[in-house]
Amino acid sequence: MALRMLRKVVKSTLRTQVGSSFCRAYSLYEPDYLEVGKSKIPMHDVLNIQLTAYNFCTLESYHHFLDNLIQDMGIEVETSWALPPKHEIIQKFKPRSTVIDSEYKLKTYFRSIQVVQPPSTLYPILLRMIDASLPEGVTVNVVKHEPEHEEIRHVPNKDLMELKEQLDMVGKTTGKKKKGF
Repeated sequence: MALRMLRKVVKSTLRTQVGSSFCRAYSLYEPDYLEVGKSKIPMHDVLNIQLTAYNFCTLESYHHFLDNLIQDMGIEVETSWALPPKHEIIQKFKPRSTVIDSEYKLKTYFRSIQVVQPPSTLYPILLRMIDASLPEGVTVNVVKHEPEHEEIRHVPNKDLMELKEQLDMVGKTTGKKKKGF
């Protein structure tokens, strides 16, 4: 309920901000065509909003909500993606011993949303809305987009890697036999 009201307030403030930005004052010394491609509001670089959680359903629901919220604010979402879960085994030991009392298997789920050039006027509002609507158990990290984020995104094909290794092994064994003759 509160988020719907917050969304309505943001939409109404955005309309007034966008409407007021159309009024331009031109300089005497610069031609009009120089101002057409530029934005009067400074823009941020490409940003990644990284979400992590142990509960898949909560993370997926919040990811969907956040994607819609960003688009409703008029900020362009270039892409969003999921990474494979990270499997962890947590062991609890008995006091003052090395005997395992209990063992837990945890999965950490990851989602990322890539935002393209958010205006600097909307960026703090976006961060506050993310913080206000953050569900329990979900952590958010907003970082500048790096090439490493693109590499992590692609999952290697293990079958293809095994076939390449076998091909290299076959190539090495045939190369040794030819040298012996």
